Amino acid sequence: MSTPALISVNGRRTRVRIEGDPADPPLLLLHGIGRSLEDWAPQYPRLAQGHRLIALDLPGFGFSARSPEPTTLEVLARGVIETLDALGEQRPLHVLGNSLGSAVAQQLLVLDPERVAGLVLVNSAGFGSEVALPLRLLAAPVLGRLVTRRTTRAGARMAERLSFADPGLATTVRIDHALAVARQPDPRAVLLEAVRELATPRGTKPRWRAELTAAVAKDPVPP
Repeated sequence: MSTPALISVNGRRTRVRIEGDPADPPLLLLHGIGRSLEDWAPQYPRLAQGHRLIALDLPGFGFSARSPEPTTLEVLARGVIETLDALGEQRPLHVLGNSLGSAVAQQLLVLDPERVAGLVLVNSAGFGSEVALPLRLLAAPVLGRLVTRRTTRAGARMAERLSFADPGLATTVRIDHALAVARQPDPRAVLLEAVRELATPRGTKPRWRAELTAAVAKDPVPP
Protein backbone atom coordinates (compact mmCIF):
# COMPACT_ATOMS: atom_id res chain seq x y z
CA MET A 1 0.00 0.00 0.00
CA SER A 2 2.02 2.98 -1.24
CA THR A 3 -0.84 5.44 -1.67
CA PRO A 4 -3.39 6.45 0.98
CA ALA A 5 -6.26 4.01 1.43
CA LEU A 6 -9.44 3.93 3.50
CA ILE A 7 -9.91 1.05 5.92
CA SER A 8 -12.61 0.28 8.49
CA VAL A 9 -11.57 0.53 12.14
CA ASN A 10 -14.38 -0.66 14.39
CA GLY A 11 -16.78 0.59 11.74
CA ARG A 12 -15.04 3.97 11.54
CA ARG A 13 -13.50 5.15 8.25
CA THR A 14 -9.75 5.62 8.70
CA ARG A 15 -7.24 6.78 6.11
CA VAL A 16 -3.80 5.20 6.18
CA ARG A 17 -0.66 5.03 4.11
CA ILE A 18 1.74 2.10 4.43
CA GLU A 19 5.11 1.72 2.76
CA GLY A 20 8.18 -0.47 3.09
CA ASP A 21 8.82 -4.16 3.73
CA PRO A 22 6.27 -5.62 6.20
CA ALA A 23 9.12 -7.56 7.82
CA ASP A 24 11.06 -4.39 8.66
CA PRO A 25 10.68 -2.65 12.06
CA PRO A 26 7.52 -0.54 12.16
CA LEU A 27 7.62 3.27 12.28
CA LEU A 28 4.43 5.20 13.03
CA LEU A 29 3.92 8.81 11.87
CA LEU A 30 1.41 11.09 13.64
CA HIS A 31 0.60 14.51 12.18
CA GLY A 32 -0.26 17.78 13.93
CA ILE A 33 -3.55 19.47 14.74
CA GLY A 34 -5.76 20.22 11.77
CA ARG A 35 -3.36 18.39 9.47
CA SER A 36 -3.16 15.02 7.67
CA LEU A 37 -0.72 12.30 6.68
CA GLU A 38 0.30 14.38 3.63
CA ASP A 39 2.53 16.43 5.93
CA TRP A 40 4.99 13.53 5.96
CA ALA A 41 5.05 13.07 2.17
CA PRO A 42 8.61 14.39 1.62
CA GLN A 43 9.92 11.94 4.24
CA TYR A 44 8.20 8.78 2.97
CA PRO A 45 10.87 7.60 0.49
CA ARG A 46 13.73 7.88 2.98
CA LEU A 47 11.90 6.62 6.08
CA ALA A 48 10.47 3.64 4.20
CA GLN A 49 13.99 2.35 3.63
CA GLY A 50 14.46 -0.15 6.42
CA HIS A 51 11.05 0.40 8.07
CA ARG A 52 7.46 -0.63 7.68
CA LEU A 53 6.12 2.91 7.51
CA ILE A 54 2.61 3.54 8.85
CA ALA A 55 0.97 6.97 8.61
CA LEU A 56 -2.65 7.78 9.32
CA ASP A 57 -5.09 10.63 9.53
CA LEU A 58 -5.96 10.86 13.22
CA PRO A 59 -9.65 10.34 14.08
CA GLY A 60 -11.67 13.28 12.80
CA PHE A 61 -8.76 14.84 10.91
CA GLY A 62 -7.95 14.62 7.22
CA PHE A 63 -10.25 12.04 5.66
CA SER A 64 -10.66 9.86 8.76
CA ALA A 65 -14.05 9.79 10.47
CA ARG A 66 -14.17 11.01 14.03
CA SER A 67 -14.61 8.86 17.11
CA PRO A 68 -18.09 9.08 18.65
CA GLU A 69 -16.69 10.54 21.90
CA PRO A 70 -15.57 14.15 22.27
CA THR A 71 -12.02 14.59 21.06
CA THR A 72 -9.31 14.20 23.73
CA LEU A 73 -5.71 12.98 23.67
CA GLU A 74 -6.86 9.63 25.01
CA VAL A 75 -9.57 9.29 22.36
CA LEU A 76 -7.05 10.08 19.62
CA ALA A 77 -4.47 7.65 21.03
CA ARG A 78 -7.05 4.88 21.34
CA GLY A 79 -7.98 5.51 17.73
CA VAL A 80 -4.33 4.95 16.80
CA ILE A 81 -4.20 1.69 18.78
CA GLU A 82 -7.41 0.46 17.13
CA THR A 83 -5.96 1.30 13.71
CA LEU A 84 -2.79 -0.66 14.42
CA ASP A 85 -4.93 -3.60 15.53
CA ALA A 86 -6.95 -3.38 12.31
CA LEU A 87 -3.69 -3.45 10.33
CA GLY A 88 -2.47 -6.47 12.29
CA GLU A 89 0.59 -4.59 13.58
CA GLN A 90 1.26 -5.77 17.13
CA ARG A 91 5.02 -5.19 17.35
CA PRO A 92 6.57 -2.35 19.39
CA LEU A 93 6.86 0.72 17.18
CA HIS A 94 9.04 3.75 16.95
CA VAL A 95 6.62 6.67 16.96
CA LEU A 96 7.38 9.97 15.24
CA GLY A 97 4.93 12.75 16.14
CA ASN A 98 4.65 16.39 15.19
CA SER A 99 2.94 18.98 17.43
CA LEU A 100 -0.39 17.42 18.50
CA GLY A 101 0.89 14.13 17.09
CA SER A 102 3.72 14.23 19.65
CA ALA A 103 1.23 14.59 22.51
CA VAL A 104 -0.78 11.70 21.04
CA ALA A 105 2.43 9.66 20.83
CA GLN A 106 3.08 10.27 24.53
CA GLN A 107 -0.50 9.32 25.36
CA LEU A 108 -0.01 6.14 23.34
CA LEU A 109 2.98 5.31 25.53
CA VAL A 110 0.87 5.86 28.65
CA LEU A 111 -2.00 3.69 27.41
CA ASP A 112 0.09 0.84 26.01
CA PRO A 113 3.80 1.10 26.94
CA GLU A 114 4.59 -2.35 25.54
CA ARG A 115 3.63 -1.05 22.12
CA VAL A 116 6.18 1.79 22.00
CA ALA A 117 9.83 1.10 21.25
CA GLY A 118 10.84 4.76 21.07
CA LEU A 119 9.53 8.29 20.67
CA VAL A 120 10.68 11.09 18.37
CA LEU A 121 8.83 14.31 19.29
CA VAL A 122 8.92 17.22 16.84
CA ASN A 123 7.78 20.61 18.17
CA SER A 124 5.70 18.67 20.69
CA ALA A 125 2.47 20.02 22.07
CA GLY A 126 2.81 20.20 25.84
CA PHE A 127 6.50 21.11 25.98
CA GLY A 128 6.28 24.73 27.03
CA SER A 129 3.20 26.86 27.54
CA GLU A 130 3.27 28.66 24.20
CA VAL A 131 0.56 28.03 21.60
CA ALA A 132 0.52 29.46 18.07
CA LEU A 133 -1.67 32.55 17.78
CA PRO A 134 -4.15 30.98 15.29
CA LEU A 135 -4.82 28.13 17.74
CA ARG A 136 -5.26 30.54 20.64
CA LEU A 137 -7.85 32.39 18.58
CA LEU A 138 -9.66 29.10 17.87
CA ALA A 139 -9.81 28.46 21.62
CA ALA A 140 -11.97 31.56 22.05
CA PRO A 141 -15.58 30.25 22.10
CA VAL A 142 -17.30 32.67 19.70
CA LEU A 143 -14.31 33.55 17.54
CA GLY A 144 -13.36 29.91 17.05
CA ARG A 145 -16.76 29.05 15.62
CA LEU A 146 -16.69 32.06 13.31
CA VAL A 147 -13.20 31.32 11.99
CA THR A 148 -13.98 27.68 11.22
CA ARG A 149 -17.46 28.21 9.78
CA ARG A 150 -16.22 28.38 6.20
CA THR A 151 -12.80 27.75 4.66
CA THR A 152 -11.97 29.92 1.65
CA ARG A 153 -9.11 29.42 -0.75
CA ALA A 154 -7.41 32.51 0.64
CA GLY A 155 -7.79 31.14 4.18
CA ALA A 156 -6.44 27.74 3.17
CA ARG A 157 -3.47 29.40 1.48
CA MET A 158 -2.70 31.42 4.60
CA ALA A 159 -2.99 28.36 6.86
CA GLU A 160 -0.63 26.38 4.64
CA ARG A 161 1.92 29.19 4.55
CA LEU A 162 1.83 29.48 8.34
CA SER A 163 2.55 25.75 8.60
CA PHE A 164 5.96 25.96 6.93
CA ALA A 165 9.12 27.95 7.54
CA ASP A 166 9.35 28.21 3.74
CA PRO A 167 6.04 29.66 2.45
CA GLY A 168 6.96 28.33 -0.98
CA LEU A 169 6.00 24.87 0.27
CA ALA A 170 2.37 26.00 0.35
CA THR A 171 1.86 24.70 -3.17
CA THR A 172 -1.36 24.64 -5.16
CA VAL A 173 -1.57 20.90 -4.52
CA ARG A 174 -1.40 21.42 -0.74
CA ILE A 175 -3.99 24.20 -0.86
CA ASP A 176 -6.34 22.04 -2.94
CA HIS A 177 -5.87 19.24 -0.42
CA ALA A 178 -6.66 21.56 2.50
CA LEU A 179 -9.88 22.65 0.79
CA ALA A 180 -10.84 19.02 0.15
CA VAL A 181 -10.31 18.22 3.83
CA ALA A 182 -12.36 21.27 4.84
CA ARG A 183 -15.31 19.87 2.89
CA GLN A 184 -15.36 16.75 5.07
CA PRO A 185 -18.04 16.60 7.81
CA ASP A 186 -15.77 16.22 10.86
CA PRO A 187 -12.50 18.23 10.77
CA ARG A 188 -13.84 21.64 11.84
CA ALA A 189 -15.75 20.34 14.87
CA VAL A 190 -12.90 18.04 15.87
CA LEU A 191 -10.37 20.86 15.47
CA LEU A 192 -12.33 23.05 17.88
CA GLU A 193 -12.78 20.19 20.36
CA ALA A 194 -9.06 19.40 20.33
CA VAL A 195 -7.98 23.04 20.67
CA ARG A 196 -10.36 23.70 23.56
CA GLU A 197 -9.37 20.48 25.29
CA LEU A 198 -5.71 21.47 25.29
CA ALA A 199 -5.51 25.26 25.14
CA THR A 200 -7.04 28.59 26.07
CA PRO A 201 -6.61 31.98 24.38
CA ARG A 202 -3.65 32.47 26.77
CA GLY A 203 -1.79 29.25 25.97
CA THR A 204 -1.56 25.57 26.90
CA LYS A 205 -3.76 24.34 29.73
CA PRO A 206 -1.21 23.37 32.42
CA ARG A 207 -3.14 20.48 33.97
CA TRP A 208 -3.12 18.03 31.07
CA ARG A 209 0.51 18.90 30.29
CA ALA A 210 1.59 18.17 33.86
CA GLU A 211 -0.44 14.97 34.06
CA LEU A 212 0.85 13.65 30.74
CA THR A 213 4.47 14.50 31.54
CA ALA A 214 4.22 12.73 34.89
CA ALA A 215 2.58 9.67 33.35
CA VAL A 216 5.20 9.42 30.59
CA ALA A 217 7.99 9.62 33.18
CA LYS A 218 6.68 6.40 34.74
CA ASP A 219 7.28 4.46 31.53
CA PRO A 220 10.52 5.70 29.98
CA VAL A 221 11.40 4.24 26.61
CA PRO A 222 14.84 3.83 25.03
CA PRO A 223 16.08 6.98 23.21
